[in-house]
Amino acid sequence: MAVVKTALPEEVFQDFFRSYLSDGMGSKYRKRLAQVSVSNGKSLIIDFDDLISFDPALARSIVERPDDYITYASSAATAQMRVEDPEYAEHVGKIFARFRRFPEKTALRKIGAEHIKKLALVDGIVVRTTQVRPTIVSAVFRCRKCLETIVQDQEGELIRGPGTHCPFCKQSTSFELIEEQSKFKNTQEARIQERPEDLPPGQLPRYLDIRLEDDLVDSARPGDRVAVTSTVRAEKQTVGERGRLRTFNIYLEANFVDVVGKETEVVEITPEDEKQILEVSQDPWVHRKLIMSLAPSIYGYEDVKEGILYLLFGGTAKQLPDGINIRGDENVLLIGDPGCLIGDERIVLGDGTIAKIQDLGQNHLEEIDVPVLIGSGGAKRDVATRFHVYRNQPTIEIVTESGKSIRGTYNHPLLAVETVNRTLVRRWKRLDEFKIGDKVSVVTGFPCYVRSQVDTGFRPLPYNLGPKFRGRLPENVTPDLGAFLGYLLGDGWVQRYRVGFLVAEGEKDLLEPLCANAEKLFGIKPKVRERKLAGRKVLLYNAVIGSQDVASNLSFLREKRVPSLILKSGDKVVAQFLKWLYEADGTVFSSSRGCGAIGLKAKNIELLRDVQVLLLRFGIHSRIIGNALLTRRGESILKFARKIGFASNKKRTRLANLEARAKRLRRLTGQRSERIVAIYNREPADVYDIEVPGTHRFIANGIVSHNTAKSQLLQYVSRIAPRGLYTSGRGTTAAGLTAAVLREKTGGMVLEAGALVLADKGVACIDELDKMRPDDRVAIHEALEQQTVSVAKGGIVATLNARAAVLAAANPALGRYEPHRNVGENINLPVTILSRFDLIFIIKDQPEADYDARMSEHILALHRSKTSPETAPFAPDFLRKYISFAKRIIPVLSPDAVIELRDFYLKMRSKGGAEAAVAITPRQLEALVRISEARARAFLRDRVTVEDAKSAIRIMTVSLSDVGVDVKTGAMDIDVIMTGKPRSLRDSFQRVIETVAELERETGTVEETVLLAALVDKEKMEEREARRLIGQLIKEGILYSPKPGRLKRTAG
Repeated sequence: MAVVKTALPEEVFQDFFRSYLSDGMGSKYRKRLAQVSVSNGKSLIIDFDDLISFDPALARSIVERPDDYITYASSAATAQMRVEDPEYAEHVGKIFARFRRFPEKTALRKIGAEHIKKLALVDGIVVRTTQVRPTIVSAVFRCRKCLETIVQDQEGELIRGPGTHCPFCKQSTSFELIEEQSKFKNTQEARIQERPEDLPPGQLPRYLDIRLEDDLVDSARPGDRVAVTSTVRAEKQTVGERGRLRTFNIYLEANFVDVVGKETEVVEITPEDEKQILEVSQDPWVHRKLIMSLAPSIYGYEDVKEGILYLLFGGTAKQLPDGINIRGDENVLLIGDPGCLIGDERIVLGDGTIAKIQDLGQNHLEEIDVPVLIGSGGAKRDVATRFHVYRNQPTIEIVTESGKSIRGTYNHPLLAVETVNRTLVRRWKRLDEFKIGDKVSVVTGFPCYVRSQVDTGFRPLPYNLGPKFRGRLPENVTPDLGAFLGYLLGDGWVQRYRVGFLVAEGEKDLLEPLCANAEKLFGIKPKVRERKLAGRKVLLYNAVIGSQDVASNLSFLREKRVPSLILKSGDKVVAQFLKWLYEADGTVFSSSRGCGAIGLKAKNIELLRDVQVLLLRFGIHSRIIGNALLTRRGESILKFARKIGFASNKKRTRLANLEARAKRLRRLTGQRSERIVAIYNREPADVYDIEVPGTHRFIANGIVSHNTAKSQLLQYVSRIAPRGLYTSGRGTTAAGLTAAVLREKTGGMVLEAGALVLADKGVACIDELDKMRPDDRVAIHEALEQQTVSVAKGGIVATLNARAAVLAAANPALGRYEPHRNVGENINLPVTILSRFDLIFIIKDQPEADYDARMSEHILALHRSKTSPETAPFAPDFLRKYISFAKRIIPVLSPDAVIELRDFYLKMRSKGGAEAAVAITPRQLEALVRISEARARAFLRDRVTVEDAKSAIRIMTVSLSDVGVDVKTGAMDIDVIMTGKPRSLRDSFQRVIETVAELERETGTVEETVLLAALVDKEKMEEREARRLIGQLIKEGILYSPKPGRLKRTAG
């Protein structure tokens, strides 16, 4: 309908309400006004796209001038209500215009100065709400002298009175506020935070405060995902008596709050998406394709991925007539060894520079953004995104034939090279699976792209006493500084007040360039003196720079390792460093066989390994033999001569002769694998790891290394779930997981939602669950089973929904999973938490020839194409939509499925008779129902079939065979999870207690030696086992020692 340009905005709005989408029963908004009066509401909700189609200019005006035009719309809505229902209009007074379905969303972190006083739609999660407070709108004051009343409208934070003079009696007076005649409105403040899926990598979530008024109060609570149509406001900041600041705080004045995450799903599904989803669900292989689409770059773990898939779909929650709720969400726990390296291992970064792994981050699970080379040829790289630290872990070291070494935890994987059916196959093997003679994949070289010079960080010492520093300190690591550091590391020394180096008489031609370089770098001319060491005939020249400032800044050379300044520098600097290091401690010699060698001697083998990795930058192969690093291959000698060389005339001449011989013996191909010649068990140490999500590999000490995929599985699930949230147990408190009670600026207490509440109706991924403090871990008991979070502190007693499936990961307590121990002994988690997980998987790396061959093909294809070779049948976005659509279905157990689950349960319960261990409990039966329902949802079925029940039984059996087995007897025993003690251990405890009771009747207290003898003779126990059982009973307080060497029962 055409609108006259000169029409008043109220008239245009009223025309819109009267005529838009009219039919015989009235217009769309007249019907809505009728619903408002019937439901006793105060607000008319207007769809913004309707307004755009009716009058685009009016829609633009609302965005640009919301204060004016929302008032016009409210006035028009109130006027139209007087037409539709005059009696209700008189009763309610004012109808508020609320706008929804805004066409364009603005990211929360993008809200800025350009949005002030404009309308915007902002998404986020409600993390905090205050209590509802009445705010005065129209104040009625009474003059204390003439008793006349004055009505004054109120705005701002403080009440404004009529002043000091009464307008009626014209006298100076005071006024009293008549509250019962004044008008109030409800107000509330809330805080929304960015959604985890909207967060840029490495960024902290930002938040904004929202002001809610009238019928919008309590429209959302902590944990709800909301889309808020609001006017952006700025309020001044004050600092005590100093007055107002120039900076303002931004907040949102809500016009409409759409709680998108309360019952409906977050993911929007179009009719085209729905059609595609229904077509896909008819594929008989849809289940297999869904599993293949889950983290396709992580090879294997099919059973684990299947269990996680069921967690994403979930079962159906049930509310019984007596008010008891049975959860439908599944909880899954992954237990895996952290494969890590000691902090000194050298990682090749994406630009070809080298860094120690411990220097790539500072805190455990810190987000990083570090490109690394992956060792699959050339300069192929990936990005490390997360840093791991594990304290005091057992370590093992392997050494290759060229002297390369790598030391890490027993389960850290390296790329092994094996011959299978006369074909070279590469596969990942744990460090403790390697044997002497096995081959490991190495790199033959890598490029460096650094051209800029590194900042030295040199600073003069603070001047207090003594002579002031008159020289200079280099600002950047230049080739000249690299040369000086190289010679000083080989034939120099650094003391507290001086720095010096030695030059032999036979290489006197080096003395002048070294002294000139030192003077150029530091502005101080070295003092040279001749000296002869005791017992030696060679004359030496000793050059000394007498400066405490220079000595202090070069103190890192005392470690006798390649400085990090050199490892981070480009090839020009490194070439000069190596040239002068070899000049100081290197040599060139010929051999009757081959062409001879270039050698470097050092007492510290780690210095030789530093140099060995640096030489790979130039494609030079070297081998450590004893305390020397030798370069013997023809092509490597030629590269050394061309790219590095020597400085002295004597060594240059020898190198030229060696180069001539090397040209006749050069090798054409590099060696891409090396045999392992030594394996050492080392002492425990702090270990480190990095996550490389794309390829899961990096180069450490020239050897191709792997990172574990457990954390990556969790992060992938948090991204793919319609409502996913990732957090880590280390550093997480109980309040951070559940809910915190905080004091607000007005002095009251407010509730702020934690991770489990924010993940309501979604998936909460908790990494490093075992690293949480026990006091904090207790807080998740209620959330795992009842799916609520109860808070009673600071005067607030509340129960919040935490209807989230929990996917958790933990590491073994002893550094690696010990198969001869039960799960309760392997992991630092109480049985009260273990028993609440429906499925528990142990991620192991067992060598299997067929599986390893397939994994090697997967990894090699991954590096060739830079995409996953197992191309995911479904894209991540479609997978999210499929899961979201499936969760609408409420599957019901069919009679056949009920019989299948019942028969399995009864069979497991009756296995072995009354005296045998219990293999399964009702809690596992409930889990089987949830898994069966989740599988039916995966096929978009509303009935659970026998096939669903059988698949649920299979995955449950896989989980129980991992953790629900008594390792002593090999029998399935659910008490391993439910109580932490298998039946066999409880029986052994009982036999010890009965023996103690029998001996107590004879002697009162029992001698420990007599008890041990009785257990060995009568109960046929081994003495070591008997001692262990007695110690455990004393630890648990069932036995005690009244005096040394004697035992007694605590109760009995």
